[in-house]
Amino acid sequence: MPPPDNGSLAGLITAAAAGRFPAADGRWTRVAPWRPGLEAVISFTGHAVFAVAPDIPDHLLDSLGADGFGGAHDPRLVTALAIISEGIAGLTELSFELEPGRRGQGGGATLVRDALSVLPAGELAVAAVAPGNAASLRALLAARFAPLGSLQLFRR
Repeated sequence: MPPPDNGSLAGLITAAAAGRFPAADGRWTRVAPWRPGLEAVISFTGHAVFAVAPDIPDHLLDSLGADGFGGAHDPRLVTALAIISEGIAGLTELSFELEPGRRGQGGGATLVRDALSVLPAGELAVAAVAPGNAASLRALLAARFAPLGSLQLFRR
């Protein structure tokens, strides 16, 4: 059984960005979706968060193998929740792509830094990178982004 709701998804992500991660206890937490009809599964190290509507009962998540050690992204569970991707928790999200001829020259990190320069000081920005997109991951790391966890979004 999950622990009680600890707050909003934006609050959990903001806390993680400040170094205050959920306990790596193998459990999962439920929070309310940030937008009607848009739900998500987020995994931090050893702890998962489900931003799902109340019509998905806890016992269903448990029966599909939800846990904080990888079960939250189990294909059975994710397929049952019908995945799509549209954003995250209402937070400022960065997305970028370079033209093929401009890749591999440090332009991605420069582009990310330039994009961040238009945000108010101290505003949190998130970026989602496909697991196999090593070039974008390197650009974000060079621009001082810190990996917080994995994310799967879905709409039912």
